[in-house]
Amino acid sequence: MNSKRPETKHPCSDQPADLAPLNSKRVWIYRLIALVVIPLLLILLVEVGLKIVGFGYNPHFLIKMRKDGKLAYASNPKAGWRFLGRDLAREPFPFCVPAEKSSNTVRIVIFGESAAYGDPHPQVGLARMLQAILEYRHPETHFEVINAAMTGINTHAIRLIAKDCTALKADVWVLYIGNNEVIGPFGPGTVFTTRMPPLWLVRLVTWAKGTRLGQCMESISLVLQPKTASKRQWLGLMMFANSKLHPLDPKLQITQKWFDKNLTEIINTALDSGASVVVSTVGVNLLDCAPFASLHKPDLTPEDLNRWTNFFEKGKSAEKREDWQGAMEAYNAAISIDDTFAELRYRRGLCALALGLTNLAVEELTAACDFDALQFRCSSRFNELTKQIARRYDHRRVILVDTKSALTQLSPRGIPDSTLFYEHVHLTVEGTYIVATNIAQAVEAIISQKGLLHPHNSDWPSFEECVFRLGWTDFDKISTLSDMLMRISDPPFIWQCNHEQHRQKLVAKTQLLISLGHHAIVSNSLAQVESALSKWPFDPVLLQRAAIIRQAAGDTDAAISALQKHIEIVPVSVDGLRMLAIAYLRKGLTRAAIKATSTALTLNERDIWTLRLLAQCQLQAGQTNSAMKTLWKAVRINPVFGPAWLDLAKIYESRGETNRATELYRYALTNRVLRPAELLQLARTCVQKGWLDKAIQNYTDLILLKPADPELRIEAARALSLAGRHREAIENLQIALTLNPNSGVARYLLGLELGRVGQHVQAAEQFNEACRIMPDLPEAYFNLGIALMNAGENKRALEVFESVLSRWPTNQLAREKIQLLRAVLNPPPGTNLSHPEN
Repeated sequence: MNSKRPETKHPCSDQPADLAPLNSKRVWIYRLIALVVIPLLLILLVEVGLKIVGFGYNPHFLIKMRKDGKLAYASNPKAGWRFLGRDLAREPFPFCVPAEKSSNTVRIVIFGESAAYGDPHPQVGLARMLQAILEYRHPETHFEVINAAMTGINTHAIRLIAKDCTALKADVWVLYIGNNEVIGPFGPGTVFTTRMPPLWLVRLVTWAKGTRLGQCMESISLVLQPKTASKRQWLGLMMFANSKLHPLDPKLQITQKWFDKNLTEIINTALDSGASVVVSTVGVNLLDCAPFASLHKPDLTPEDLNRWTNFFEKGKSAEKREDWQGAMEAYNAAISIDDTFAELRYRRGLCALALGLTNLAVEELTAACDFDALQFRCSSRFNELTKQIARRYDHRRVILVDTKSALTQLSPRGIPDSTLFYEHVHLTVEGTYIVATNIAQAVEAIISQKGLLHPHNSDWPSFEECVFRLGWTDFDKISTLSDMLMRISDPPFIWQCNHEQHRQKLVAKTQLLISLGHHAIVSNSLAQVESALSKWPFDPVLLQRAAIIRQAAGDTDAAISALQKHIEIVPVSVDGLRMLAIAYLRKGLTRAAIKATSTALTLNERDIWTLRLLAQCQLQAGQTNSAMKTLWKAVRINPVFGPAWLDLAKIYESRGETNRATELYRYALTNRVLRPAELLQLARTCVQKGWLDKAIQNYTDLILLKPADPELRIEAARALSLAGRHREAIENLQIALTLNPNSGVARYLLGLELGRVGQHVQAAEQFNEACRIMPDLPEAYFNLGIALMNAGENKRALEVFESVLSRWPTNQLAREKIQLLRAVLNPPPGTNLSHPEN
């Protein structure tokens, strides 16, 4: 009997049952593996492979390192790359702290944008000021206040930075956030990224850029972009000039919803990490910051626009006459037609203030901020949302600080103004002190609840004590004011209706400080910072400040010593490494300078200023070919980096390649960097090349940035004189003398220029002063004699030339003039020499 099991068939198939299709569950498993698992494995392999070969960058805010044999966390100079792109990202403030917080230490982290960062002077910004206040208040406790804020970012980026910072195990997080929601990454007015994609896509993109594969795809997309699209550099608010947004645009409501979600997630992240949170509203300059741009409501008819314009212009005319009531009436008529034009609301607010209507003024100036078509300031809507979010939480772990109200109450006229802000949102040192003091009270309440503080016996420190602790000097004030003058010289600041008044205020402050004299400023500032450093010798920021002022005082060795200590404490300080390299170069220590710049480039290999500095080091070491390669790398990274083009032009010129050098000089002139040192170098190069119009243009732009610098006025006058523009040269020299009346060079040059336009008496007065100030300059005496001759004062001229010859017996020109004048004053009978030739 055949025991073989009979073959069965699937009822719907001619195939044997054993060969029937797989059941549906197994099919879907195989499909899942094919569609998901295998691609994920491939992606993982690519990710690991890219990491192994060193492609990409660390996207996280913190980097781990060994310091003093222990694990430490430091700021990552590349942290902003995935949010703003490699070319536009700003670096975080450098710090390095132990991974494990020591006993008797309170660790605080500050989150936010440029205002929280402390721009334009983070060495006395919110984080530093808060630390100074708490140290004075609780000297028995060690405070670590970490600045995790960054320029240009918003809550889309802060959300991820916050997650990274949970590793710090801080006791308190401070959130001072809200200025950049519209213009920051993925906002409706941004220039950094795609505008307003769905929130899920925003988070997917920022996550993907944190992977090596995502970075690879981004690099490919940059290569495929049109050439002009990659020519991007950080230009401050000027980058957003075309990003106007109507205040009633529905995209703003979406932005507010995103802000709510992001800020809520940031707070939750803090609480989950064990930290308590201080949430602060954000202060803005209402009184002295006119709107950057204004837009009419979309449905305004041409007829209504004409009527509105007539009323608006009538109001402006009345304002100029200081007819505040008339201006208010005209503006009231205009506002009944269109109340969304920001400048109208601003001007109406100023009129209300002039009429004593302070409450109305506050309402109108707030509306001007809210209706600004370039929303660089935190609007009242975002501040109200911040309050609502903070109030959802247990007040014992999340404390709301209404900084905006505090600044309003402490402003001279009850409206935040230029005493507290440099421009729109960036705090002066006085403003920073107010903000930090209010936040410090909340921080103290939190850490007292945690039992981390001893009972305090001291008062809150004064403003003067805090600025002493931070080493804030007149030297720093001048530097900051110069930076601000440079900043407001471009759009959109020049579009503000009060721009010229703002600029004049900054110029006046700068001139007042410079009138103290450069030597006195440097010596007094050095004494102040050295005194602070003697009390806090391991403060890396004080060490860096001391190095800068020591260098200005000519003590390069002491500057190097301070910078070495600074870098030992904060190894990730790219700026400190650059400064150290410059100091080494001045001492002729080329090899050490190259090492310092190379170390800085390991932290950020795309830093074009560091690359340029490395090229200068290589040139000094005689490595011309290496320097050229470095400079070409810099201009490949940023094709509009003018200083590198200028350096390349000089190298080619030195090699005799004149045509190539001329081409590169043109690139340098086309792509100028509006920074004082670079403009000065470019202006001097133009003078040397005989390109006087270009030289004068660069000096003119430079003077806008540093209007209170008498030496620049003198250099500009020399260029103007060479170009035959003697009246303008005289004007610049006269301004130089108002800035520094004891400038012998300015007196001497002014005498020459006055002589050239026939003002010989005035020329003689200037030469006489030059002789008094520079008694060892024979040219001053000689030209005094010439001016006196031209003014018809031959007897005095003879006395001057005789004194020249007695002091400088070999001066043949003086001898000739003496002979001529003696012949004129004592002529032989029958001769007429009353007007000798010069």
